[in-house]
Amino acid sequence: MPAHVAALPADGERSSSSQWVAWLLVAALIYLLLAAVGAIGDGFKAATGNNAKQLFAFATNPFVGLRSGWSPPP
Repeated sequence: MPAHVAALPADGERSSSSQWVAWLLVAALIYLLLAAVGAIGDGFKAATGNNAKQLFAFATNPFVGLRSGWSPPP
């Protein structure tokens, strides 16, 4: 067995502080994801104003909306 594998801690040997850091990192990344989605939504609202409904009116049928996002391969 290589030396670097033996130096890794087993799952039960992790300290509680490293587990807290891992959970805090997960929470921070989830917060960043939600903030990014909100920023994209705000940017979309700013770009389209109140015209978003008319912009996507053609895609009332889900298959038409799916087709508008798909292009055939070259």
